[in-house]
Amino acid sequence: MQKIIYVISKSLKLSGFEFKPFNFGACSEEVIELKEMYINIGYITEDSQGIRLSPQAFEDAEAIWNKLDERTRSYLNNIKRFLNELTEEELIAYTYSQWPEDASNSLIKESFLKNRVRIAINLFKKGKISLERGAIIAGMSIRDFMKTLSNRKIPVIED
Repeated sequence: MQKIIYVISKSLKLSGFEFKPFNFGACSEEVIELKEMYINIGYITEDSQGIRLSPQAFEDAEAIWNKLDERTRSYLNNIKRFLNELTEEELIAYTYSQWPEDASNSLIKESFLKNRVRIAINLFKKGKISLERGAIIAGMSIRDFMKTLSNRKIPVIED
């Protein structure tokens, strides 16, 4: 949840959440407090399957959604689709590469760095990132990332 709100707030340049580098990347105390408050009042529930809205919360969210213009809804749908199709590892790689300053205190940064080439290749193969973003995630030049893809018989340019 932290990463999703982080990506949305960074992408839309929203204020209201102050994210700081923490154990697993950017973290916001405001997000933690809001989540706890909404759980306490029964607005949301959380279990091993994830976070769910109560019927009232769903109704309220739908009313807000309907007030948004089509461009904003489309943008949010694209972010949601992008994020939902990433594994946790891919989401971490994406956020760490996009906003590296917020990964400075991460306890899992070393694990990410060990797997960064594999993760970048997977994201590129899925069509989730550009060649340039793949090179950044992999910690390589674009040329070296292209060579790595070529050695694995992964097309860089679609026919």
